[in-house]
Amino acid sequence: MQQRGILLNDILSIIAAKKLGGILTLENQMHLGTLTFKDGLLIGAQSPYGQKLGDIVVAQGRIDSELLLKTVEMQKREGDKEPLGALFIRMGKVSFDEVKDIVTFQLEDALKIFRKWLNITFSFSPINITPVDSICLKPKKYLANL
Repeated sequence: MQQRGILLNDILSIIAAKKLGGILTLENQMHLGTLTFKDGLLIGAQSPYGQKLGDIVVAQGRIDSELLLKTVEMQKREGDKEPLGALFIRMGKVSFDEVKDIVTFQLEDALKIFRKWLNITFSFSPINITPVDSICLKPKKYLANL
């Protein structure tokens, strides 16, 4: 399903109310982004201006850029089976709560970016998503700024 002229908040409300799972792709004249849902919960986001988890952990001084590159290389060698945050947790560089805070920030930041876009075209691909962890934004939280 692809539509024009519908507000992002309308789309988010429908996904939340129907407890949908899948990927919402958003596009304006210049950018492309995605929001990933499981049972109406926002579990992932990719925006063109969003900060990556590894970059945030480096900026916080938890790791250096060399360790970030080595960890990303290790992740790729292992087939991207484990998220970067989980690898940092396993290495003892960050706690689960710290990763949760960073991911929550990323999700909220992506929503702020997407809400500013004009003339959005969107498509929703309903698929069964298997989350890698329990980190998510509940509808009440991501619909709060309507």
